Amino acid sequence: MTIEVKPPAALPIGTTQTIDVTTNRGPGNTGVVNVNVKNLPAGVTVGDGVGLLADGKTVRLNLVVAADAAAAVVENIIVEATTNFSGATVTVASDPIKLEVKKAE
Repeated sequence: MTIEVKPPAALPIGTTQTIDVTTNRGPGNTGVVNVNVKNLPAGVTVGDGVGLLADGKTVRLNLVVAADAAAAVVENIIVEATTNFSGATVTVASDPIKLEVKKAE
């Protein structure tokens, strides 16, 4: 399994933005995929709305930036996807992702 993540250019403080995580699974791997995001800056969380889309390979995540979050640039955000296949737990991680939290315009 591999994953692809298209992060937003920047996250304005006090907003929610959606990102898609696309999983490329091998034949027969149709199990649930759990997605985890590591190293988010303070004040940024993954909110409600996490789920597998109808295409069966894309997971939509809502990144919520609190109104009191500080502006920051983090270059080591990691997205992990985990599934069970043939009795084994399989986890893959994205390359490090750069994420900017900025003042709302």
